[in-house]
Amino acid sequence: MLVQLILKKQKPAQLLLAVFGAVFGMLLLLGSFQVYEDIRAVLNGGDDMLSSHYVVVNKEVSVFNTLALASTEFSDQEMEKIKAQPFTESLGEFKAGLFSAKAFIDPNESPDFPPLYTDLFFEALPNAFIDIKPSDWNWKEGDNTVPIIVPSDYMNMYNFGFAPSQGLPQLSKKTVSLASFKIKISGNGKEEVLKAHVAGFSNRINTILVPGAFLDYANAAFGTKARKKPSRLIISTKDPSSPELQQFLADNGYETNEENLKNSKLNSLLRIIVNICLGIGGVIIVMSLLSFVQYSQLIINRSVYELQTLIKLGYNYTLLWQKYFLFYLFVFVFVFILALTGLHYGKSFFITLMAGKGFEIEAGLSANVCYTGVVLACVLLAFNAVSVFLSLRNLAKMKWRD
Repeated sequence: MLVQLILKKQKPAQLLLAVFGAVFGMLLLLGSFQVYEDIRAVLNGGDDMLSSHYVVVNKEVSVFNTLALASTEFSDQEMEKIKAQPFTESLGEFKAGLFSAKAFIDPNESPDFPPLYTDLFFEALPNAFIDIKPSDWNWKEGDNTVPIIVPSDYMNMYNFGFAPSQGLPQLSKKTVSLASFKIKISGNGKEEVLKAHVAGFSNRINTILVPGAFLDYANAAFGTKARKKPSRLIISTKDPSSPELQQFLADNGYETNEENLKNSKLNSLLRIIVNICLGIGGVIIVMSLLSFVQYSQLIINRSVYELQTLIKLGYNYTLLWQKYFLFYLFVFVFVFILALTGLHYGKSFFITLMAGKGFEIEAGLSANVCYTGVVLACVLLAFNAVSVFLSLRNLAKMKWRD
């Protein structure tokens, strides 16, 4: 009854225009976030594009290295110099194995897998620089099973290069993870055989990783030479494509994977495009909010007589505000549901479009996007509710002055 009384003089077209602006702005804003998440997952295997990126660097190998007149190891001074650069957030060292290692599969224990006997090399990295975190990524002396992380590229080389040429079956990552094999480590006149399994596959690190504790143990027990300085480093940086980083690498004769830098440039371009879309969506959201505030003021201004009469009859202005609040709560819930529905269908179209380009996008909306939509709707509702509350309170004060 009260709602009908105070809204009877209003024009629906103004409300529809404000609702359309809010839906369009929220759709553009949330859609930008969703595209951002989807393409980030495709390009980086799940790494957050707003977080750090990682660049693996090494020194160039020249004829002087071949003649043992130069070293590819990084000295303490060189590592401190890299740490001091503005683009460096943190620095990690590749710790190399100093022992002989071989891997083999016993056909009697694993009849479903082809026989395997191959030399291996192991390295270790601080866990913070590894892109996957297996639940069993740990080892202590006395453990009989060693977890190993293998580069995804190694699986591709086997499945699409080695296996077809040798008439061997192709293997999925899941199948390899289930395989049980053994490693034999030797040196200093000693050897030891341990069980091993593949704990995961890395898209970032192109080497065979083992836990640092295992490498320290094996180097101490079987190492045939003193521990060397690292010959490869991994740099955590916000932007691997920054000109400062590339110039620093060139000036010091350091090398890195150029394809990673290309991906980083693509990420930077994507961030720029998404930020532009976010900016446009933000402007539209602000304009729609102003439209709602203006619409609220129009409702109150056109209903001043009715509102003042209700207040004089004993209605508290907070009760009237509650009616307005419920009305706008319904409006903003409607805006949120409509925007989320539009985003859902837009995501389905985007999945089809990207599938045609050879990219697999995960179905469904990101939880972060939904949370952002809820927060945004609540902010719009709260801002509008405060505006209406202040207007009604001013009307109540005018009544008492009269």
